[in-house]
Amino acid sequence: MRKTALFLTFLIITTFLFGCRDTENQQFTENAKTAKTYIENEGYKVLSYEGSVSTYVLTKDLVKTLPYSMYWTIPGNNPENVYGKTVEVEKFIVKNHPLDNYKSGNTKAKGKTEVYVHLAGGNVVAGTSFPVMDTQLTGGYWNINGKTRD
Repeated sequence: MRKTALFLTFLIITTFLFGCRDTENQQFTENAKTAKTYIENEGYKVLSYEGSVSTYVLTKDLVKTLPYSMYWTIPGNNPENVYGKTVEVEKFIVKNHPLDNYKSGNTKAKGKTEVYVHLAGGNVVAGTSFPVMDTQLTGGYWNINGKTRD
């Protein structure tokens, strides 16, 4: 019984120590480093880096189509200075975000949030977020800080 208790204590401590270092051992591109710093400066704790999920050239026609119209019409995401530029999207899972506690009917967030940082020319130009949930939500996105409108 004592060996089991010691083993469980060791397992819990190592899980905590290595679990908290999830993003420390990952290799980040320059864009991912910039995005991670931006997220942390917004006050969110990065739990994991999910990788680069999309690359596109932003045009006025593209902004009129889904899903890009959802990304670029929310507060803080102004496409005007980004037209004609290549946009790369980096995905992170964070906590300490307003959407961590999102509820809709009987479904609620799992205490963490997906954050997508859009970069062009190495600079953050937009961002979106979405609560991590067991069930798939339909509809639009929130801006990087969890707002749908001003």
